[in-house]
Amino acid sequence: MDSEQTAIKFLNINEVENAPDLQPIWGNWLFRDSVVLEVGEPGISKTTWNFGLSKALVDNKPFLGVSSVVKDPFIVYMEFEASASLVKSRMRAMGGYPRCSDRFKLYLREEEFHTMEQISDGIVELGYEPDIVFVDPIRMAFNMRDENDNAEATKQMKAVKKIARRLNCCVVLVHHSSKAELNATKKASGAYSRAALADISINFDRLYDSDGKEIDRDIFAMSIPKNRMIDDDFCICIRKIHDGRGFRVVNFPVGARISYNGMGAATERYTAQQLIYDEIMGQGKVQVKDVMESLAKIGKTYSDEAVYKALGNLVAMGLVDHDDNQRNRNYWKTVRKLPISANQEELV
Repeated sequence: MDSEQTAIKFLNINEVENAPDLQPIWGNWLFRDSVVLEVGEPGISKTTWNFGLSKALVDNKPFLGVSSVVKDPFIVYMEFEASASLVKSRMRAMGGYPRCSDRFKLYLREEEFHTMEQISDGIVELGYEPDIVFVDPIRMAFNMRDENDNAEATKQMKAVKKIARRLNCCVVLVHHSSKAELNATKKASGAYSRAALADISINFDRLYDSDGKEIDRDIFAMSIPKNRMIDDDFCICIRKIHDGRGFRVVNFPVGARISYNGMGAATERYTAQQLIYDEIMGQGKVQVKDVMESLAKIGKTYSDEAVYKALGNLVAMGLVDHDDNQRNRNYWKTVRKLPISANQEELV
């Protein structure tokens, strides 16, 4: 072996216990040191959605009822398509700039082409510590020879993963869907390795009836067919608010080819998860029945399945521990505190 080559290292499986816990930023859907691939056809409101999310989070306000887990998040948005004038128009339509605009940095591509590595170098040199970095759209962030080349796409994803690790942030890649409009992880245009190497895939879909007619231009489905961080069955229907300033979760319209009949909307399940976490905090060891009784006192009722699902997610993130060694009775306890809880009041 070359003396300058780094020695290969193996770990006992339990040594990974020394690794950091998963670090959520927003809900169960954006995490540090992760890459998210966001896919939808042009004009479906991916960028408006991202700007709305960013605007809410930097001002410490909930988005779709879900607050940032990180206090005072810092966001960098790499906008490779729009001009400054178009961004200005977009922000006017969304009701103005965020109050904490100094924590929402915008990179606009002008005449000179900067590589992703050069832009990340600039982020480090300026002392920024972003929680989320948006790349919109990915096909303009790289000098692509062939969007369908898996080898080239793999190289791009490796570069983006390196940036996520270097900045300890979540990188969200905005990408167009294929002309065939396939579903699940095959929805993205070009090489499949982008979806394969992403940690989380988020799809935006228009809603059509059984005859193929679009139901309503102002609503779309948002789903997560792949979540490597937390197993979360995510599919919600979103309506754009008429004044253009936001979004809200609504029921799927009757006759829509996409529907979801699980344990409530994903955002509602996340709120339940955080309420369950809050109820466990400070109580020492508790059983599921204790949690459900505490929730009932504040008018919240959930099924056993929903509670166990939420507890499983909290254990996976290292927030709650499961102790089942006491006379076969299941106990749960908080082991790590989040900086922001589900009961945080919205700032005005």
